[in-house]
Amino acid sequence: MKDDWIKVKAKNEGLFAKEAKRNNMGTEAYATKVIKELKGKTNGDKNKVRKLRRAVFAKNAMAASKKK
Repeated sequence: MKDDWIKVKAKNEGLFAKEAKRNNMGTEAYATKVIKELKGKTNGDKNKVRKLRRAVFAKNAMAASKKK
């Protein structure tokens, strides 16, 4: 697999990790927590949807990097 498999805008890079750090958690643990809390409960709220999508992306990206 290539190292450039997905493009992330520079302004969005690291935002989820910073949020996890603010909550005194690791990125993977925070992603798991967010997914459990928000899955099926976003009710169209843009901020909740964005946070859930970032959490799912973080989990998938970590899983893909571990497979290498």
